[in-house]
Amino acid sequence: KLEYKATYGHQSAYDGGSGLIDADYAQASGKLIWQTYNVGAEYMLMGSNGSGTYGFQTPLATKHAFNGWAEMFLTTPPAGLETVDAFAGATLFDVTALAKYYSFRSDYGDKKYGDECDFSLSYKFSGHLQAGVEYADYHADGFGASTQAGWMFAKVTY
Repeated sequence: KLEYKATYGHQSAYDGGSGLIDADYAQASGKLIWQTYNVGAEYMLMGSNGSGTYGFQTPLATKHAFNGWAEMFLTTPPAGLETVDAFAGATLFDVTALAKYYSFRSDYGDKKYGDECDFSLSYKFSGHLQAGVEYADYHADGFGASTQAGWMFAKVTY
């Protein structure tokens, strides 16, 4: 099975907002699924304006899911953010494993920000209970500080 999607948006000044607000958003992804295995890649641009002073903002979004689990990019940098990631995952015996690799660059000036590797293992105890561990390893190369983070989680659904 092949899953794919593409999205585009533009952010501009509204009702007297700053004239600096002028940036594009684009996302394209594809995922190949075979039985309980999957691989895929994604490109996401949270663009910058023409002078590199405003990056596309999504203040109500959950960026943890899209720009790396180390959460270095909770606010889009003024020069924008271009993200390319590749991932592979599988579910065997109610254990789900996921590995992701990210490459981050600026939109304005095309400067390297860094790379990140994320890993996750989770176990589904029942139809309602899942628990797991996640680990993120961001290697700074011009943006922020190198960061490693890990945590455990539990999810209950009804």
